[in-house]
Amino acid sequence: MVKKKRNGKLFSFQEDVNRELPPNNDQQQTRAEKKMKVTEMRMLMWMWMCGHTRMDNIRNDDIREMVHISPIDDKKREARLKWFGHVQRRSPDAPVRRCERLVMEGTRRGKRRPKKYWGEVIRHDMARLQISEDMTLDRKLWRSSIKVVG
Repeated sequence: MVKKKRNGKLFSFQEDVNRELPPNNDQQQTRAEKKMKVTEMRMLMWMWMCGHTRMDNIRNDDIREMVHISPIDDKKREARLKWFGHVQRRSPDAPVRRCERLVMEGTRRGKRRPKKYWGEVIRHDMARLQISEDMTLDRKLWRSSIKVVG
């Protein structure tokens, strides 16, 4: 390995080459960037299935509708309610159920908008689907009422 001196410090030839070359994309990509790339490729695949290209300038929502894929928000709601049903069917002494009864006292709220709690989101989701908490005890009824088609 050839070493040379620059500004009083020793540098190897490899360090100079690495400094001059652009970074390797495979090594430098973050997890979010990889996930975005996979999502983009999936959307392109669905476009090609419908016989379209990027040049056609068709919105992603329209393509999802053509391929009969449900919106992401509906799928997220289904997952939240599925977990809620699972938790509600557990015994009241289970650790996951004991967390519901915890009350935080003495905590100071900030000046900003208050955080949205999981229970609030679940209540909103159940109101939107017009289902009640009592339905969680019957697993088949609960799953059929929260199921998103697509």
